[in-house]
Amino acid sequence: MSLLFIKTAVFFKNSSPANFLRGFDILYFFLKKEVGPGVMNILSKKEVDVNRMNSGDILGYRCPVCNTISSKEANNCTECGYWLFDLNFPGTPIYREEYLDEIEGEKKPASKYLVALIAVILCVVIFASLINIPDNNVSAFLPIPEVRQSVEPLSFNEKSVSKAFTWSYQGVTYNWNIGIPADLLEYSKNIKDIVQKYYESDGAEQRAIFIRSDANLRSLISSLRTTSNGDLSSWATEEKNYRFAGYMGESLSALAAKLDYFHRAEFVLSFIGGAIPYKVADVQLSVQTLAENGDCDCKSILLAAILKNMGYRVALVEFPDHYAVGIAFEDDQVPSNRDLLYYDYEGTKYYFAETTTPGWRIGDASSKSRKNAFLFPVK
Repeated sequence: MSLLFIKTAVFFKNSSPANFLRGFDILYFFLKKEVGPGVMNILSKKEVDVNRMNSGDILGYRCPVCNTISSKEANNCTECGYWLFDLNFPGTPIYREEYLDEIEGEKKPASKYLVALIAVILCVVIFASLINIPDNNVSAFLPIPEVRQSVEPLSFNEKSVSKAFTWSYQGVTYNWNIGIPADLLEYSKNIKDIVQKYYESDGAEQRAIFIRSDANLRSLISSLRTTSNGDLSSWATEEKNYRFAGYMGESLSALAAKLDYFHRAEFVLSFIGGAIPYKVADVQLSVQTLAENGDCDCKSILLAAILKNMGYRVALVEFPDHYAVGIAFEDDQVPSNRDLLYYDYEGTKYYFAETTTPGWRIGDASSKSRKNAFLFPVK
């Protein structure tokens, strides 16, 4: 017991205020390990005897896919339809006490923060203030690992795939050599492979892939379901690729610095249509399209990501067999000497931008642009 007080006293005497709360965890660990379960039952709230719980205590099941709680009478999740009694990934039983905590909107306080334990900690702090323990012995008693916070930058200076682009706009030819981060390209290709594997698998494998996926990947998978109605906007805003599209937007803005707001966007369209060849491909992220080319949906995703980074309001435009981009402009921002095609969506005019053909201008109609269109603003 004396060793416990010395260890805890050292921590409270030398730790910063930011780490003070961690002392509660440390003290709880040593109490449980060195004092024994007999005393811990006094300091903590007695646990519910799980063995005494029976099926009558179960009020529902938590879905492993969407985390929704459905009643115990339901076989499928009421939110996403997942089969709650799947042998590999069953729903989690929710008992009466846990359910009451859920609807109250707050968790019950952990037993280690009970009044009795707080009183013990206060005694330890007082004890620590009365003794003098040399600083050089602190690490021997209680080593505290350092916690670092880092922001992952785009690895522009790391290994990269270099690719040269050439295109023309308003009679001027432009050349641009881009270093595509190899790790970002590999990441983007892996995402595409996982999504393809999902739609090539049976129901059980699909559930397993979906459960293992993070929120970002689930969003990309879900966007290709028929229920999404063709909304691919999540592919344009995927975090890592979107950040790289921002880098591209800065470089293209510098090249088009002398152009006005409308023609600066048209300049970016000329890059997508003229510098990146058309190639039939499944839906993919922007960096993979930049490195390996793509078709209408791939190039539209890339254009939307770049323009949104540059401050433009954009929408992906879906036709029965085609994709394009809509770019929003006010009436005083568009040329008055051209007949421009646009789509009115909730009071905003999105001007048609075809990405598959070199030399295409914003607002120029195509054989496919006259068909019924669905607009999905990129948010």
